[in-house]
Amino acid sequence: MSIKSLVINERPFHCIIASTAADPHLYPHKQRIRELYRILDDAESEAWIDTFLPERIPGLKDEYASLELEDRLPAGAMLIVMIDAIVSIPVGLPEVNTESHMGIHDVTSIIVKQEYRGRGIGHALMNEARNVAYHRGGHAIGLDVRADNAEAQAFYESEGFTVRSSWLTSSIKNKA
Repeated sequence: MSIKSLVINERPFHCIIASTAADPHLYPHKQRIRELYRILDDAESEAWIDTFLPERIPGLKDEYASLELEDRLPAGAMLIVMIDAIVSIPVGLPEVNTESHMGIHDVTSIIVKQEYRGRGIGHALMNEARNVAYHRGGHAIGLDVRADNAEAQAFYESEGFTVRSSWLTSSIKNKA
């Protein structure tokens, strides 16, 4: 675990890097971190519903909501939480897989609160994700992004990401 103080666009932030969601430095912020996860869950479940499910499944958005924060962080991942030091609220987080595949570490999720976007928070978080991967012996980070998420794609391209593959899906309904 480490805590860094950063100044982004003349505003102070604290960056907490934790190998477990039970880290005591995260405790005062747990409820707000859950709110970030809810935003992420809403976006992800909408994407899954739109992409994969012809019928909406009741309760899909609530699937993770009941989990304790400690159960949310996958084994072998680190959580990076950016906290606005002035108002002491978490404003963004990525999860970084600490195990690599051929030296590439996955950023399994990333979210920045809407009102904090465009201020450099996402860039600072990606820099910290790179640092985590580097200190774990990696040479690159990778992630998945939906094809219809133009805002995220533009952000990742500005971070130097390039498309290496495409993941395609097809309905199996009535294909027999």
